[in-house]
Amino acid sequence: MDSTEADSPSAERIALVLHGFEAGGAQRRTLALAGALAGLGAHIDLLVVRADGPLRAELPPTVRLTVVGGPAARLPGRSLRMAAAIPALAAWVRRERPDVLMAAANHAALATVLAHRLAGVPGTALAVRVSNAMVGGRERLRDRLRRWAVRRTYGAVDAALCVSADLARETAALVPELADRVAAIPNPVVEDDVAARAALPPPHPWLADGGPPVILGLGRLVRQKDFPTLLRAVARVWSRRPVRLLILGEGEERGWLTRLAEDLGIAASVALPGFVPNPFPALAGAAGFVLSSRWEGMPGALIEAMAVGCPVASTDCPGGSREILEDGRLGPLVPVGDDLALAQAIETLLDRPADKAALMARARDFSVAGAALAYRDALRDAAARAARRCGRTSG
Repeated sequence: MDSTEADSPSAERIALVLHGFEAGGAQRRTLALAGALAGLGAHIDLLVVRADGPLRAELPPTVRLTVVGGPAARLPGRSLRMAAAIPALAAWVRRERPDVLMAAANHAALATVLAHRLAGVPGTALAVRVSNAMVGGRERLRDRLRRWAVRRTYGAVDAALCVSADLARETAALVPELADRVAAIPNPVVEDDVAARAALPPPHPWLADGGPPVILGLGRLVRQKDFPTLLRAVARVWSRRPVRLLILGEGEERGWLTRLAEDLGIAASVALPGFVPNPFPALAGAAGFVLSSRWEGMPGALIEAMAVGCPVASTDCPGGSREILEDGRLGPLVPVGDDLALAQAIETLLDRPADKAALMARARDFSVAGAALAYRDALRDAAARAARRCGRTSG
């Protein structure tokens, strides 16, 4: 266990729960938020089932790390590992009694809620950070079960902090008794060093070779991101003009995407170099960024692209894309899964990109510092609610 004590012994104590440090937007935002909250004087504990992963190096030194996985960390599958870690997580809460226990992402929510219940510490407020839409895959049994579990368990939550207004509406509709405890808080995405990080060398030669324009995709190579539709859209554009596609990320669909690029005849114009810790040089050098997702929460990659003035297009998927792009004013919005419409959006980016200054100004609405202040206030309210529940006043 790594530990760094908070500057003040009277600092609020907030425990955040994640599976681990695997590459992903929720993990990135949690680490940024944890560091910013610690900078505001809170004592932050990060509880994980597994301590490995590509984002491990981004853990702020001001955040105390506790690994609660034990034998659970060796089980197959993230959901099973989270479930198996519930007793250890509950024991930690019972022993440490933080002011607030918060599931930092959807994947950690059910385990966190059940661990809080098992711990039997009503003075510890319970919060969940709703980081992703629950409607994108609802045709699958797993997603229907997840929504059923949310309906059954979220009523005990002191605060449901959603990363977009879209998710706040969805959560309140799914759990009506929670409506007065639901709030939308912008994702902590943009830090002060964006310009310096964007000025570093790009991660792929296409971004600096003066060749055909590069369209960028960014994210895990999984069903949610729907990169096959992006490949088909780029193939349509490629049939009319030179263009290249660079997708930064890693995941289970790599083999399928590689075969699809070959089948579409664009393999020489598509590259999948894997996960890149710092995406900003690529975003700064690309002709445009395209989000092709089936569903999202508040897509950080879209905001990161705008932060360096990169033209953007997105599917109008459940989640925060429409909110970020101000109903399409800052970039095209197209139907989910429509490669023809997405191809037209890409050509719009190439021919009539949005104003760079407007994109960068909108991205600043998602600053890490601003989000941390909003989270601090919301978690204080949650702690006060727990204090009232216990018949005491918070001090």
